[in-house]
Amino acid sequence: MVMTFLHISLGWSRCRSNRLSCERRDVSEAGSARVSECKADLHRVLTGLGRGMSRALTDAEEDRVEDVVGELEEMWAKWVIDGRPAAESSIFEGELARTWNGLWRLDFTSSSTTRFAKGFSGIHAFVPKGRSEELTQQIDLDFMELRMKEVVSFLGGSRLEVRARGSLSRKTQRMFTWDPETWEFGVMKNAASGNRTIRSFCVGEVTFLDSDLRIDRGTTDQLYIWSRINPEA
Repeated sequence: MVMTFLHISLGWSRCRSNRLSCERRDVSEAGSARVSECKADLHRVLTGLGRGMSRALTDAEEDRVEDVVGELEEMWAKWVIDGRPAAESSIFEGELARTWNGLWRLDFTSSSTTRFAKGFSGIHAFVPKGRSEELTQQIDLDFMELRMKEVVSFLGGSRLEVRARGSLSRKTQRMFTWDPETWEFGVMKNAASGNRTIRSFCVGEVTFLDSDLRIDRGTTDQLYIWSRINPEA
C-alpha cells in the first residue's frame, strides 16, 4: 500500500490548567483527512468488541483492527516532531512528552494475558457477578510515575476500585517500562510481582500518539489502544 507522506509541523498552546495542550498541525489536506478517516474507522471497528476482553473475537475482527492500526502507525512514523520523524523522537521529551502526559482510558487490547483474566487485576473473579468495567492509566512525567485504576462492578451495581502505581522508566526513545510495587483495593494491599495480569502492562512501545489517541505495542507485539480522558469534561 502506498502511504501518503505527511510532513507535519506542530504548534502548541496551553489550553487547560492541568497542562494538557491543544494540538495544531499544518498538514496536507489529503494527509490530514486520511488520519481522521483512519481514526474514525478504528472507532467503528472497536465498537462492540468489549475492549477485546468480554468475548472471543473472530479472525476477521482481529484483522480489521490490525489493518487500521497498521496504517495509523505507518503514517505516524513519518510525522515530523521537534524536527525529527516521530519514529526517531522521544516520548520523554518535548512535544511528544507533553502529549503523552495525562490520563488515558483503555479501549482495546489484544494481550492474551489480559483477555484470559478479562481485566487488569483479576479481582472481579472473586466477587459475586464481578466484571471489570473500566481501566485508566495516568502518566505523570513530572514524577516519572505511572498509575493504573480499574473499576470493578459486582452484585449488579456495587463498585470497587483497584489501584496500582509504580515508577516509570525509559527503555528506548519510544519504549517505557513500569515497575509497580503493590496493587490495592479497599484496605487490601498485595505485591504486584505475583500478579501476572498486572505485569503484562509493564512494558510498552508507543507507536501512535496524538492529542486524543494512543497506541502501544507490548513485548510480543500485543496491542493496547487508549483514548484521552479530559479531567475537566
